[in-house]
Amino acid sequence: MTKTAELTEFTTAATKPIRAGQLYEDARASNVRHLRVDYIEVSAYAIQVSCTVIRHDHGDGRVTEPYRETSMRPERLTGREFVLMHDPEVERVADILAEHIAETVTVQPLGSECAAEVVVDCLCGAEIIGDLDNEPETQIGAVQRLMAQHIAAVIAGDAK
Repeated sequence: MTKTAELTEFTTAATKPIRAGQLYEDARASNVRHLRVDYIEVSAYAIQVSCTVIRHDHGDGRVTEPYRETSMRPERLTGREFVLMHDPEVERVADILAEHIAETVTVQPLGSECAAEVVVDCLCGAEIIGDLDNEPETQIGAVQRLMAQHIAAVIAGDAK
């Protein structure tokens, strides 16, 4: 009997992530299947992505929802034959970034008596509101790094 493991996430050799819950569809004009990734099965001999065909557009006007299982190699799913249509993890990260897009934090540079409020915009950088006299211009970069670390911790589930 061969031991196998079921994973919910896997990264191919080409660094393409596959996660349970992702939705793919055939990259062709007709007879298009819509696949949901259920899990990745790893054995001593192979790695297979187990999917459910949740919708099948036959190309002749018929659309069915067969909910049948299929499996394939990770490289095939992430190759030219399929298109990633939805990734719940990307949506989760986007939601977290949206929560922090204009977050105001108060910073006090190390060794300084003054503090300043900083509005951190994930898209445009940081804008200092207040006075940071005699502080190097790299202060904005330092704040951006701190906020990036904070947002990364939120994404990882280590902070709120």
